[in-house]
Amino acid sequence: KHSLAIEAPEEALVASVPPLIVQTFVENADKYGIADDGSIAVSVSVELIHSRELLRIRIADRGPGIPQAELDLLNEGKLEPGSDGGRIGIWNIRRRLSILYHGRARLCFHNSNPGAIVEIETPFTE
Repeated sequence: KHSLAIEAPEEALVASVPPLIVQTFVENADKYGIADDGSIAVSVSVELIHSRELLRIRIADRGPGIPQAELDLLNEGKLEPGSDGGRIGIWNIRRRLSILYHGRARLCFHNSNPGAIVEIETPFTE
């Protein structure tokens, strides 16, 4: 069973989001976020922070989460692409966000119980 839930306030729908930023993490959640019962549930929520100053996009799954060592490297920005091409999507997104927003964007990874969460924060632009 697959499910996808998207929640966003009306005023956030005009936000400009770089192409493929969200899609990459939704695809990762679909690939790695398989729950113990074999189901896949992905949620995407969008919120505006500080009176439309920041846009926060949160992608969550109900899978086993991210191993702690990898989680630490992801949050420190030290997880490099593997020789097999793995993790290149995350590396590319971090780099693109840094270039597009001049270091004002934030990419954070968390585990919940169960699941993994990715949060993307960017300055809000229309």
